[in-house]
Amino acid sequence: MIRIDDDELDLDGDLCLYEGHPFTGVSYEPGTEGKLLSEVEYKNGFATGITKRWYPSGQLKEEFSCKRGLRHGESTTWFDNGCIKIKAEYELGIELGYQEWNESGDLVESRELDPESVQANLLKRHREMYADW
Repeated sequence: MIRIDDDELDLDGDLCLYEGHPFTGVSYEPGTEGKLLSEVEYKNGFATGITKRWYPSGQLKEEFSCKRGLRHGESTTWFDNGCIKIKAEYELGIELGYQEWNESGDLVESRELDPESVQANLLKRHREMYADW
């Protein structure tokens, strides 16, 4: 799989292009001392697969999955000390559930998608629109 510096990608709306064509591969953002700041998997120009971001120290900051440019699946964010800050679940870009902790490890926020909400109705439409994905 091709790996390129994300400076080599061009954006055309939501589509990532490499040398004028939709990019398939992995882009990365280098940091200092050879450490990565981010890494994104692409397929046909859209973030598809795992995205990772790191603190400059090298500690993992965030990891989430995408499907055709939309968050899809589990998402985790960490404090720079390595403790979990946020865990969330997405489907086709819609947040299904969310939990957030403070640096002491206390749960400070928790929510789930309300089945009667506008977001739930949007998810139903997304499922129909993107059924072929």
